[in-house]
Amino acid sequence: MDAIFVFGCPVNKTRLTSFADSLPFKVMFLFLVLQVAFVLSNTAANCLPRPVIESHAQGSESSALLSNMYVYDHRVAAGPVCFDNNRFIIEVARQKDQGSPFKTMTVAEIDDVTKAGGITHQQYYRYWHGWQLLTNVCLFIGGIDVVVVPAAALAIAGSACAYVALRKRFSKPLTLGFLAILLFSTNLFFNVIGDLLLCISFFVALIMMSCMSLRLESAPNARAFTSRLVLWSIATGAVFSFLDFLTIPAAVVALHCFFAFIALPEGERPKRCVVTMMQALFGFGLSFVFTWAMKWVVAAFVLGWNEVFSNVLGEMGLWSAHGTSSLLPQADWPQILKEFYCMSPQLFAICSTAGYAMISNVVCLVSFAAVLAIWIAVLVCSIRGGAQEGRRKVLIQSLLMALPLVVILGYFVVMHDHAIVHIPVFGCKNWAIVFAILFASGVSALRGLRSRKAA
Repeated sequence: MDAIFVFGCPVNKTRLTSFADSLPFKVMFLFLVLQVAFVLSNTAANCLPRPVIESHAQGSESSALLSNMYVYDHRVAAGPVCFDNNRFIIEVARQKDQGSPFKTMTVAEIDDVTKAGGITHQQYYRYWHGWQLLTNVCLFIGGIDVVVVPAAALAIAGSACAYVALRKRFSKPLTLGFLAILLFSTNLFFNVIGDLLLCISFFVALIMMSCMSLRLESAPNARAFTSRLVLWSIATGAVFSFLDFLTIPAAVVALHCFFAFIALPEGERPKRCVVTMMQALFGFGLSFVFTWAMKWVVAAFVLGWNEVFSNVLGEMGLWSAHGTSSLLPQADWPQILKEFYCMSPQLFAICSTAGYAMISNVVCLVSFAAVLAIWIAVLVCSIRGGAQEGRRKVLIQSLLMALPLVVILGYFVVMHDHAIVHIPVFGCKNWAIVFAILFASGVSALRGLRSRKAA
């Protein structure tokens, strides 16, 4: 009998080997390994010498990286955000010692500095703080300025990886235009000084999705393509959840789906596009959500289930609230903005974040104008060319390329208050991904239509 004994029970060796090679087993194994790595990483961060780290964190208070806290912006109806994400680096580094590195990591009890210079005492067990090992090592070496070095390295590496992945499918001008919009229209690249935590999480994800796209392109068949896509999506979603502060997950998911789409052979895109994007979306999304929830589970074992999950549910209700339970509209908003918000919080979130992005950065405004001009040209070319079958296929493929943007629309619909309140911090960042994807799909459509016309 070809069998081995597992816990005293005979198990067919062939079936066991087949199960170990199956995609569901690989997914579960990968996810569990990542969760263990996350716990060990954050625990290790709290094993480093605290006196040295706390001393350097205290000395960082005068750093220029902490001097520009986000404030209420009256140009657009932004919410009363008064914190600087860079400040979390030193606050988490100085979190209260709970007696053991594991418990300190789990509870994450910090003193959050308010705009008025006061202190808000809170426990941040909702987040993994996956960047803590990196930032604590940097604080052990020196002040918060040292964190800029690995953040800048990640930004450069992420940009380079994205360029290589995009050039496999797009021309050089389209690739450079895409990256210019993505990296500079909302200053995502310059988060190396503006928002170190978003810089770390975004560019790690960009590196992973770029590598995924390159690996998918070399897949020998559809089955291998699916297996690689699901595993890379699980890994990217979990890692981004570990590093993220619930900043722009919807935008990153959309970008991840876009990179999965461009890895498809061009001739197979129409028939495999939707399935591929759904696999990327659910792989990334479920991994992101379950990784986030794992921190709640870990915290619940220490703090109790009721305390943790009542807090989590309260946060969810806060950012998707309506009516009297909502933080908005603010009392000092002009009446017309109050009426606009009350009429449609979702539309208000879309318009206010886009408006802030464009008046805050001329590159974003130019990007919007370019995207608008390109799609007007696409519309004109498609009308003049008539309803030819080839032109219809070109338009369908280009529209499918923009399909991931539905995820960002869903974010504005469900988490509208979260987007509005955090406009200066990261609410406006979503539009970099929106305009970049619309630019790529529009240029692809325009070139396809012109090539059909020439033929």
